[in-house]
Amino acid sequence: MSDQGTGNDRKRSDFTRRQTIAGISGLGLAGLAGCMGDGNGENGNGNGGDDSSTTASWSWWNQVANYPFIEDLNAEFEADNPNISVKYNGIPGSVEQYNQKVKSQVAAGEASDVMMLTTSTYAQLAREGGLKNLKPLVDQDDEMELADYIGDFSDTVFQLDEDTVYGLPTGVGTMVMYYNTQMYSDAGWDEPPSTWDELRNALSDLKKNGVDVPYFLPFDKSGSRMFWNFANQKGPGIMNDDYTECVVANDANVETLEYTINLHDEGLLKYSTEVELQNYSRTFGAGNTATTMGGPWVYADAKRNDNEDVAGATLIPSRTKGGPSGGGYTAKVFSMSTKPSDEQAAWELEKFLAYGKGVDYFINAGTGLSYLSEDEDHPAYDEIPVLKDHAEQLKHAKLMYYGPETTAVMNTIVPQLQASQLGNKSPRQALEDAQEEVNNEVLG
Repeated sequence: MSDQGTGNDRKRSDFTRRQTIAGISGLGLAGLAGCMGDGNGENGNGNGGDDSSTTASWSWWNQVANYPFIEDLNAEFEADNPNISVKYNGIPGSVEQYNQKVKSQVAAGEASDVMMLTTSTYAQLAREGGLKNLKPLVDQDDEMELADYIGDFSDTVFQLDEDTVYGLPTGVGTMVMYYNTQMYSDAGWDEPPSTWDELRNALSDLKKNGVDVPYFLPFDKSGSRMFWNFANQKGPGIMNDDYTECVVANDANVETLEYTINLHDEGLLKYSTEVELQNYSRTFGAGNTATTMGGPWVYADAKRNDNEDVAGATLIPSRTKGGPSGGGYTAKVFSMSTKPSDEQAAWELEKFLAYGKGVDYFINAGTGLSYLSEDEDHPAYDEIPVLKDHAEQLKHAKLMYYGPETTAVMNTIVPQLQASQLGNKSPRQALEDAQEEVNNEVLG
């Protein structure tokens, strides 16, 4: 969003792009893997604030020990808001453990004023009345507009209807296709494949050139990474528009699953159960596979192995030349407790984290892309080129949200995909079984 003399400058004018880039150079990309959310450090608070008249708190599933920028972020907020002291409540453990902890805190009335949530947890808490409606605060604020976010905000899960907004999105995570540029070049591919046919041909050439694992596909909960990405290229996708019916067993998705299985049967793709390291990101980072799909943490693993120079990234290959790339993305949400200790202080903190200078800190740490239109060409994307590829993928991808029961929907579909990948069911039967189970047991 460009400045138009409206005063709507997101309070980022003094956080210059030079400061942004300087912050990246000291990052070392250690944060790129942090979106996995498994820190074990101690909780930390923002410094300063002894003379503040009020306090605002926020929580996330990472600790200061993992992300030292949290202290700088808190300090900058306090400098901009000298009457507000920040308390950071980092919750250790996995993202799933964090979600359960926050749900318990919300139920007990003990949640932080502002909480970073996954989309599915946000949707559940919003539906149950566990989050504050931010729409009145947005309407009376002359420093921000929902129109500054990507796309039509009213069409997103973040605004359930015209009168309710329970969270501001941030930390967008897209998946792109990573490829080892040296392996591809040695196999005669100076440019990455852009279609399904080209990908199959490239993997075949890699195999002929002696690459043992042309493509690595995870086989755990995220083992359907290729499926989720390709499913957004054609057909009705996973759910109907109002999330009341699962439609995963459509012809386009059957074709998608058949394609991935055929790659495996042709020896062009290996599952994680067939590869020593088993983790797709570390396998690529170590140079033990030529191709995979994932987030910017894949690049971080390549850098840790001194392989960043051969870590190329490109859009998810489309079904046909010029067709949609599709792909899926996740987003985190900053929401507010229904009873914040100080509503206005909590709102200033919410804005800072999801709309103001705080957004830059999260981008620089590699925890996700901005959901704001003006950040489409963020300086961080020039310093860390793969982030530009992830930003470009966002233009094609769909939010991996399948209604309030998103987690249950995905957990029901994945085992059926795996059964088909193992040859225990045909692709169509697997998807029909998944669809029936979601509709009858998950959605009831």
